[in-house]
Amino acid sequence: MPESSCPPEGKTSGVPEQKKEAVPLINDGLSPADVDFAPPLVHSLVTLLRLRGKTVSTAFLMAGLAGTGRVSPGACLHAAKRAGLDGKIVHRKSVQDISPLVLPCILLLTRDRSCVLTALENGKAEVIFPETGEGPQPVPLGMLEEDYSGYAIFAAREARLDHRASRIRLIKGKRWFWDV
Repeated sequence: MPESSCPPEGKTSGVPEQKKEAVPLINDGLSPADVDFAPPLVHSLVTLLRLRGKTVSTAFLMAGLAGTGRVSPGACLHAAKRAGLDGKIVHRKSVQDISPLVLPCILLLTRDRSCVLTALENGKAEVIFPETGEGPQPVPLGMLEEDYSGYAIFAAREARLDHRASRIRLIKGKRWFWDV
């Protein structure tokens, strides 16, 4: 009876085994692939884009940004421009100073956090936090003011000319001297 090519249990074949790099597990079988490492500002931008009618993935926005750590608001504006939004960072001393006509917008919070402000009514704000998903949550305005850094990102879809604009032609007019 020929011997099997596999060594019996508990014994090695004499050939050094190749060590596989184990994926570090976090908390009861949770692997890094299961965790979202994208910065909150990028998630807020994805939400703002969705609310403005543009569906873009987090990976698309992260592709143009350096690293996966902290993202600056300026870099966020460049990513928004690539995705079809024109925007700017504006200083507003209080959340109440933001006009409901320009909502939704991204509020920059303390400790590198952000949220999307969708409505302001009767001392309450409706916000979408990147950590909690896509649905707006009512938050007392006082609590939001405590975390608000004083800066917001306002953005709207880029203005584009429609198909009729290519048909407009200027008629060559008379020049004052030669065409008289």
